[in-house]
Amino acid sequence: MDLYEKMVVQIERNYTCIAEYKFDNKKDVFLGNKERPRRCRFCGKMEPDVHFQKVAHTIPHFIGNRTLKSLYECDNCNEKVFSPMESHFSRFMGLYHVLSHVSRGGKVSTYKTDSNSNSKIIVGDEWTDIYCYKDEAISYKYDREKKSITISSKRSYIPIAVYKLFVKMALSIMPEEEMNYFHTTLTWLMNGSISLPHSFLIVRIYQSLLPCNGKCMLYKRKTKCVDNVPGYLFGLSYNNIFIQNYLPLCDNDKTLHGSITMPLIPCESDKEGYIFIYYDYDLSSNKKVYGENVSLSFSYENLKEPKLDLDNEWNHML
Repeated sequence: MDLYEKMVVQIERNYTCIAEYKFDNKKDVFLGNKERPRRCRFCGKMEPDVHFQKVAHTIPHFIGNRTLKSLYECDNCNEKVFSPMESHFSRFMGLYHVLSHVSRGGKVSTYKTDSNSNSKIIVGDEWTDIYCYKDEAISYKYDREKKSITISSKRSYIPIAVYKLFVKMALSIMPEEEMNYFHTTLTWLMNGSISLPHSFLIVRIYQSLLPCNGKCMLYKRKTKCVDNVPGYLFGLSYNNIFIQNYLPLCDNDKTLHGSITMPLIPCESDKEGYIFIYYDYDLSSNKKVYGENVSLSFSYENLKEPKLDLDNEWNHML
C-alpha cells in the first residue's frame, strides 16, 4: 500500500466530508442567506449594531479565492479581527507563496522582507529574478553539481494569529447545523491573542502544481470511528501547497483521551505520486516571532550562473 492509499484509508475510516468548495467558480458563491436582520457568525452581533457592507471572503483573496464569500461576517470582524490575522499568514507564508507563484488575480506580488529592503524576488510569466544584497535577509546557495538552489529569508509573525485564521476559515465554511459544537472555539477565536496549546498546522509543498486552482474542505469524524482523532479537520489547497489543521475546543472532543492523531488529508497530487516537503508547525505561542529563518530548495534543468555586481553588492539570479 503506497502513501496515498494509506492516507485515503485513514481518512475514510474516520471521517466524512461535509463541505468542499472551489475558488475558480464562474460566478460568486455566497455562504449564508440574505435575510434581514443579519447576525454575524463570529461576534454574534446583529444589524443595526454591526454592518455587512464589505465583501467577506471566506478564504483570503490574496491566495486566489475570488468567488467564495460569506454573508455572515460583519464589517468589524472582517476589518479589525480577521484582516490582521491575514497579514500574519501572508508574512508566515511569504517566501513559499512567491516561489510557488501564488497570485492575486493572475499577478504574483514582489516579495520583500520589509519596505526598506533592497533585496527582493520578482516573478514573471516564465522567469524569477532574485536580488540579494549584502547583509539583508534574502540569500541563496547555488549547487552547480546538482543544479539546485536554496532560497533563504526571514519572517516575523504572531504564531497564534496564523493558526486562528485557519480556524476562522474552517468555521466560515462550516454548515450551520454544526456550529452548536463551537461556542468555546468562537469565544477563544474572538478573545484577543490568547495562546492555545497544541495548535498545529501541517503544510505540504509539492514538486508540481495541484490540478485545480484552489479549494477548501471540511471533514467530520464519524460516529463509529476507528482511531483517536479530532472531531473536525480543515484542508486548504492552492497552487502546489496543501495546509491542514483540526478545529480546537470542539464540544465533540471532550471525551478524547491520550495521544490524538491528525490524519493527512489526501489530494490529487498524492494520487499522482508527486513528492512533497512536509512541515509540522506548532503555532500555539502568542509572542511575536522576529527574524525567523525560512528557506526552500528546488532544482532546475536549465539554471543560469548568478550574476554578481561587486559595486552594488547584490546577486541577481535568473
